[in-house]
Amino acid sequence: MKYTLYIGNKNYSTWSMRPWVVMKYFDIPFNEKLVKFDSFADDSLFKKTMLSVSKYGTVPILIDGDLVISDSLAICEYLAEKHGDLALWPVDPKKRAIARSLVAKMHSGFQAIRTYLPMNIEAEFPQVGQIILRDHLEVKKKSCF
Repeated sequence: MKYTLYIGNKNYSTWSMRPWVVMKYFDIPFNEKLVKFDSFADDSLFKKTMLSVSKYGTVPILIDGDLVISDSLAICEYLAEKHGDLALWPVDPKKRAIARSLVAKMHSGFQAIRTYLPMNIEAEFPQVGQIILRDHLEVKKKSCF
């Protein structure tokens, strides 16, 4: 069994990186299709490419035969079901519930961080980070954990 995973640039796209990291960490074989991003416009090469793969026109997309799965969390849930022997989730139900809660929070929460501190793994901007933390107190707010 070999999957195809369509992703954007892992340096900037946490959504693309999530299923990629899971598949790499658990040694799940897949073909990686990196789709170059030029814009979200309907006539962009990125959008045209992704709309040819999925009706959503977004990344990540996992292809398993004739099954097309979008959304990083849905992809990881599917992989957990298909590869139960790998224990992608904790075996203990209470620990699994806590893990799922944390993942859901990471998946859709932290709006201020997403807005003011976008992902860029390769960059190092400590001065910019200090200014953002100074000027946008909502970024510093404690999470619900």
